[in-house]
Amino acid sequence: MVPSLLKKELTAMREFLLPLWAAKKEKEDLGRTPIRDINESPDTDMCRLTSAFLVLFFSARGDSVVVCGGEPCHNDAGGYLKPNGEWAGHYWIDLDGQVVDLTAEQFGGEKIVMTSPGFLPYRQNIFNGELDDIMFHAENTAHDWFVAYMKHRNGNGAYYWQE
Repeated sequence: MVPSLLKKELTAMREFLLPLWAAKKEKEDLGRTPIRDINESPDTDMCRLTSAFLVLFFSARGDSVVVCGGEPCHNDAGGYLKPNGEWAGHYWIDLDGQVVDLTAEQFGGEKIVMTSPGFLPYRQNIFNGELDDIMFHAENTAHDWFVAYMKHRNGNGAYYWQE
């Protein structure tokens, strides 16, 4: 996909996902205690679900896409390096060799990130089977979001791919 068209699509996706993120947080509160900070970024805790959604979308287009993820560990820091120097657990996608992330704002990053792999603040340290297990729990929600987005995007109620 041409970078300008990719940016346009990702912008439309993020706008579409904003109310879905809010509804998901309100419904489940993601086990957060105490209650969420009213000033937190709308994408906080939504990286796993959003990455699974992005994989469904770009896979349907026939693009090469995989989920990447990292967690801060004692000897192998990974995830997203926040401006304060701390690592945070995080998920994003590799789209045709490019990092794509719609949820970096929760850490003080851009709302939409498109950059080369290996670029800090991203570091993957979760791979293959472990990542599959983690993403398994995101599949139903991601699928629901994908179908809703495709119907919205196509404007005709169809949830399959249309240019």
